[in-house]
Amino acid sequence: MEKWKKRAVDLIFGLATSDNQNASVVPYRPQKTEIAPEERRTLRRVAPETVGISSLRLANMLSELEAEGRARIHNLMVVRKGRVICEASASGYSMGVWHLSHSMSKTVTGMAVGLLVDDGLLRLDERLVDIFPDQKYADPRFADITVENLLAMSSGVAFSEVGVVTESEWMHAFFDSTLKFAPGERFDYNSMNSYILARVAVKRSGKSLSELVSERIFAPLGIRQFFWEIGPEGVEKGGFGLYLSAESWAKLGMMMQDGGSYMGRRILSERWVSEATSTHGIAPAQTGDFNYGYHLWVHRQRDEFVFNGMLGQNVWVCPSQETV
Repeated sequence: MEKWKKRAVDLIFGLATSDNQNASVVPYRPQKTEIAPEERRTLRRVAPETVGISSLRLANMLSELEAEGRARIHNLMVVRKGRVICEASASGYSMGVWHLSHSMSKTVTGMAVGLLVDDGLLRLDERLVDIFPDQKYADPRFADITVENLLAMSSGVAFSEVGVVTESEWMHAFFDSTLKFAPGERFDYNSMNSYILARVAVKRSGKSLSELVSERIFAPLGIRQFFWEIGPEGVEKGGFGLYLSAESWAKLGMMMQDGGSYMGRRILSERWVSEATSTHGIAPAQTGDFNYGYHLWVHRQRDEFVFNGMLGQNVWVCPSQETV
């Protein structure tokens, strides 16, 4: 058994048996900052009827969600044709204050990779072992892992989210891991693929991941308030840990819906957005109506795609309906 797996088992056993003497096996460093100010509202608000939607229909939707105890909505925003037609927040939450976004962070990491590909600084067929030649690897199949395998969640690497609470050297643990299958053979969701993509973005851009996306994506969209947790090796976590407001996420959805442009300004190439929102991994049936693109989820039948995070966080983009 790989070291990180054994340590994970020991940790879980210790927690299950109330052995809280050494609950954490890696150093924990809180990264809380001061509470962020409200993100400035820049999207235009209009009556739903001006874009062909009934106010009553939206009001009924909100009533049903409020009555559904399992929903527990924090924030909800509906944007049609670039205009906000519905927004609601539960007590204690706000559309303009950042919120932990869990795995929706992956989609932003994918966008950063798209910037590098558009700039000619990275190719999808590049092998990880060529990008990081100093990293030694145990499984010979590791030599076949490409950037595209990471984006499509098909690397086959066993080191996963479970390992991050047992290891402080994520890069080494990733390269030292065994593979569950040959790269590209099938879909296998793993947040460590996203972390390695963050490392790729940092190496090829010469900037931190936060600097790259802030300058090239967030600033043109008017997104100023965000925070991204740093992993134990000094690089953003990539697959999780990003804090953004609901309105900021809506803007990112609008940009992808418009083929990589926002308010007439080109952010990502139309070619990249088309590739990212195409199916590259066949997800298990139990995951629902979506397969996997490049770090986002693609509907199996319709033209819709989703940025998804744990605990029901979604940016649901419906291009044919011009709705986010």
